[in-house]
Amino acid sequence: FDSSPINGLCKLSYISLIEVQDMFETLTLEERKVIYRARRGLKEIDVYFDPYVKQHYVHATAAEKAMFAELVEQEDPDLLDWFMQVTEPPSLELKEFIVKLKHYVHG
Repeated sequence: FDSSPINGLCKLSYISLIEVQDMFETLTLEERKVIYRARRGLKEIDVYFDPYVKQHYVHATAAEKAMFAELVEQEDPDLLDWFMQVTEPPSLELKEFIVKLKHYVHG
């Protein structure tokens, strides 16, 4: 048994990868599509979407998953304006969900 830090790190990464894979396999095709669409490539948006997907999406309620799906369907310029509070989202529910995502990142 090798207890070196590198070996421990590899075991930790492997276990985490298995856990993530198991969680991913429980998702529906539609949920997988939402996760794929959440990858924006814009740092200003990804800073909020990535932590939510990795830490909260799998365990979210159906209503919250639907709200996230609605959010990821929006255009990037609109999302930027909403997250930066330049303009208001079209619904109170979206606004509250954006606040929740920001809270996950900023505390």
